[in-house]
Amino acid sequence: MKQQNNIQTKRSSFTPTQEQQDTINKAVSMSPAETLFITAFAGAAKTSTLVMIAEAVATSKMLYLAFNKAIVNEAQKRFPSNVEVRTTHSLAFRFTAKGKKVRVSNYRAAEIASELDIEYEKAVQVLSLFDHYCNSALPSISKIAADEEILKLVKTIYDRMQSGAMEITHSWYLKEFQLLLVSGAIKISGYHYCLLDEAQDVNPVTLSIFTHLPGRRIAVGDKHQKIYGFRGAIDAMVGEEKVKSTPGTSIMRLTTTFRCQQHIVDHANWILGTFKGEKTQIISANNSHPTKESMAVITRTNSALIEYIDDIDEFNLTRTPELLFDCLLSLLNWKYGRHGEISKAFKFLTFFSNMAEINNYVEQSNDQELAQGLKLLEKYDNAEWANRGFRAGAKIRKLYEKARIQYNQNGLAKVTLTTAHSCKGLEFDTAILGSDFPNLGEIIAKLRKDKVITSPDDFLLSKKQEVVAAREECNLYYVAVTRAKYELQDRTPTFDLYADHMTIDDIFSQISV
Repeated sequence: MKQQNNIQTKRSSFTPTQEQQDTINKAVSMSPAETLFITAFAGAAKTSTLVMIAEAVATSKMLYLAFNKAIVNEAQKRFPSNVEVRTTHSLAFRFTAKGKKVRVSNYRAAEIASELDIEYEKAVQVLSLFDHYCNSALPSISKIAADEEILKLVKTIYDRMQSGAMEITHSWYLKEFQLLLVSGAIKISGYHYCLLDEAQDVNPVTLSIFTHLPGRRIAVGDKHQKIYGFRGAIDAMVGEEKVKSTPGTSIMRLTTTFRCQQHIVDHANWILGTFKGEKTQIISANNSHPTKESMAVITRTNSALIEYIDDIDEFNLTRTPELLFDCLLSLLNWKYGRHGEISKAFKFLTFFSNMAEINNYVEQSNDQELAQGLKLLEKYDNAEWANRGFRAGAKIRKLYEKARIQYNQNGLAKVTLTTAHSCKGLEFDTAILGSDFPNLGEIIAKLRKDKVITSPDDFLLSKKQEVVAAREECNLYYVAVTRAKYELQDRTPTFDLYADHMTIDDIFSQISV
């Protein structure tokens, strides 16, 4: 048997698995400009592996690009001093956003309609293409295949942000940075390694930035945790076949989870094998017992989360109440004419004079956040609550105040309320999945009924937008399931399919809508 020459790390007391050690060895031996892809399943200690890589090349300067600010804060505590930790946006901000006024939230179609003096339908197209361009790696707006009149309006928006006539968005300054970096107008130097975390959820503009950074590049992620396709994210992780055909690239895998016990891993393997066609099995290395009681209720939507706030007395929140209730409170303030109290992100509501106009706008723009807010408004501000003694809007404000009080308890409660999107990266002794997750079997049945797919392989491989979105729902289910360390209570409608050990072929042939 050939002896493995293991490269030792200096600070970590953690003993790496053979997969981790092989990955460390590969990273250390990379040549300049080589790219390494690390596929890490849920709970497979990817951050610990990256820390050990950084320790093994302690004399090399590394840039670690994290997915969000929360990950940056955590990573800064763990990585050695040779690693600079940033979000891609903070890297871009230094070069393209200083001195400009940055908008906190994205523009809505109603605001674009007002800015350009155009009708809503056209504003929806303009905003959609503007977002598409900013998230893309395209060198110019003219490269978008669209009506010339619409493209001129997209360019007008982009140019007004560039001149300062409009507040810039986060996506604008990231795109501007990418254009300058690719053209050579901006030079980034001094790094021997560049690390990209959560690579499965980056958009093309971020991937372009990453590929134009200097030195050895390491991208780490889990393609099955890609859950931000609605933001234009693509999966930067590549498969075995592409690696084999692309010079200067290699791939390593981390398949052992230190988080989930075996019965939870079995559930996760069923999800991936059934709905994603994954052949590799996750292995559990968690044989421990819970040392503290932590529990999460994980919902699919914010609206279901707010309903749990109504039901539970004490809880933690992973999102601020201000963000969670922003849409609902803005709708409430609009309803009762308190326009001055509508948040900046929803000021566009003042463009509407009645509820019919808002409903029409939601239908035209497919604004799901607003649609959920309207349902909650109808549920918690109606005649029934008035009959119970609540004044107009009082029930909603009471829920908001309850959320604020609990949020300020600094995580003292045993139960955490979170959504599937917000819980990624977190773990709990017990996870309870809410019933508002969709039935994945029924999603497949509807795609079959509508002739979008004609076989199980179609569902696994099709690049049609509806099918890609459906597979992302499968990813959300996998993410939610793998937050549990010891106990999983699955109240989703898909659980029955798992309990019946159904395969993709069974689901395709037996489930109907």
